[in-house]
Amino acid sequence: MSARRWVRAAAIAVPLVLVAGCGDDEDASPDAADPSADAAGGSSAASPDDDGGSGRDGFSCPLSAEEVGDVLGASVDKDDTTCTYAPSGGELPSAGFMAQLVDLCDQGFPEANGYTEPVGGIGADAFLKTDGAATAELWVCAPDAFLVWVDTGDSDPSTAIAQVGELASQAVAAG
Repeated sequence: MSARRWVRAAAIAVPLVLVAGCGDDEDASPDAADPSADAAGGSSAASPDDDGGSGRDGFSCPLSAEEVGDVLGASVDKDDTTCTYAPSGGELPSAGFMAQLVDLCDQGFPEANGYTEPVGGIGADAFLKTDGAATAELWVCAPDAFLVWVDTGDSDPSTAIAQVGELASQAVAAG
């Protein structure tokens, strides 16, 4: 993975990691602190690779490389460990999906973090950000909430906005 893609992924993920540490743990039992503990005291946790690198167990990249490539207008390879799509060699355009916690949508987290422009026609509530790590990022508050981003390297985000909306629509439809 190129340095640019690592920086972009980190810039998108860091605010989410910070929120994960927030909350009131006063009433948490020891078992609540470790959701992977089973009734017998063992661990039933899935391996870190089970989430496809997306950040949430059970979340997998919703679209194939061919589907994303058709939207981006470029032949792309799919990296299942990070749920990113890019031409060979890591050039642009590139795209990716990251799992989100749907509860954050109910708490206004997208809007509080710059995802302020509502986008219709996605099949779920969605909020756009164009001044982040990628050319366009869309936070989608579907039952399996996710963030999708497109980086075109272009200073005019209109193409990336259209592409991120189409990717989000396809991912919601794929359910």
